[in-house]
Amino acid sequence: MEFDQLESQRSDLQKVLKELDTLPKTPQIELQKQEIQDRINKITDTIIKELLSKHEIKKEELKPTLKEEPTPTKEPQTTPTPCKDLVVSTPKDKTYITYHNNANKVNLGKLSEREANLLFAIFQRLKDQGNTLIRFEPQDLKRMLNIDISNERLSEVVIKLWDSIKTADFWKISETETSIIKENYMLFSRCKIELNKPSKDLKYLEIQLNDNYQYLLNNLGMGQYTSFNLLEFQRVRGKYAKTLYRLLKQYKSTGILSVEWSQFRELLDIPKDYDMTNIDKFVLKIALKELHKIYPFEHLSYKKERKSHDKRKVTHIDFYFEQLPQGETKKQKQADKQRAKRDIKLIAWDIKRQGMLKRSKETLEVREMDLKSLIGSLFENPNGVILKVENITKEKNQFFMHVSFPNRKSEPQKSLYLTNDML
Repeated sequence: MEFDQLESQRSDLQKVLKELDTLPKTPQIELQKQEIQDRINKITDTIIKELLSKHEIKKEELKPTLKEEPTPTKEPQTTPTPCKDLVVSTPKDKTYITYHNNANKVNLGKLSEREANLLFAIFQRLKDQGNTLIRFEPQDLKRMLNIDISNERLSEVVIKLWDSIKTADFWKISETETSIIKENYMLFSRCKIELNKPSKDLKYLEIQLNDNYQYLLNNLGMGQYTSFNLLEFQRVRGKYAKTLYRLLKQYKSTGILSVEWSQFRELLDIPKDYDMTNIDKFVLKIALKELHKIYPFEHLSYKKERKSHDKRKVTHIDFYFEQLPQGETKKQKQADKQRAKRDIKLIAWDIKRQGMLKRSKETLEVREMDLKSLIGSLFENPNGVILKVENITKEKNQFFMHVSFPNRKSEPQKSLYLTNDML
């Protein structure tokens, strides 16, 4: 059945459900409502499957390795080129940062907000400059950071950035007929920081990209790169939100990002002692709240996947957001945008619904255990035992208490039932 027909059926059923909500609650009405809700859920499941198959992508393993690709190089410079003298290849490069997707496989989550802002601003200046040795004056770096900062504080940021980059897992991978070779190189072949005495104010910073990683920022081919507005990235608050922003931008054409769980924790540099509750509360919730302010992440949602034999263990995390419009004309792009917004809202609603159903099931199980602890309980008054709880049973999410009356010497009676609302 066509997507639009399914959506129309779902909409009609929801209207009927709302009308039934206005009627007095009787067993017949409640039964009708349950039947309609079941039909809505089935239609929703079908729609979700169609949406996911439509947006299906190959889920790439994110490994912290960088495969070498040939990039034309020139003899290394010995005389630095001032940042202000760099020639920008396209006007877009003045506002956008563009780099090879492989850079997203490296753990840069340990960078602070300010360090991340500076690193990607430097990437922007290094793009298509080959192995040029570039000198950044304090005023250059301040403009790149878009903040008012003292030279002394700026020197602290630069030094901390260098310390973090030194420990990042940048690897070069090459292959022969008989082996795979992994070599670790520094991202920058040269990083020189000069400070004034005695104030330790920053005098200048010199950077040169290592030849092994020239391909990360030079001669990028179609489908190989991640690109986003640098100023928008710098305005994102929170180190977790910043890293997630970059990862999502790589998949803006599909609207789906799937990451293996342990790799996700590593890329965001989530503390090892954080359990799932802490990750939800202090990482995901805060990051999504920040990213919801930005298009196309207004309806960003996530779902934890359990794909191993142990269904209690999370193996992957999937993020869903609006797919960028693909239409050629302005009208087609607007229609695509509206459709993408509707699709992602539906996915977000379904993820929320599944979470509510899971929590509801868990709550019912806990309540059933609590009630069953009453089995065998005796209720008495000065004249002796007047009531005994013989059993607790559950029928259609309702709990029934089977009781006996010893003084009457009668069979146990299903004399009281407890609905979810009464508990």
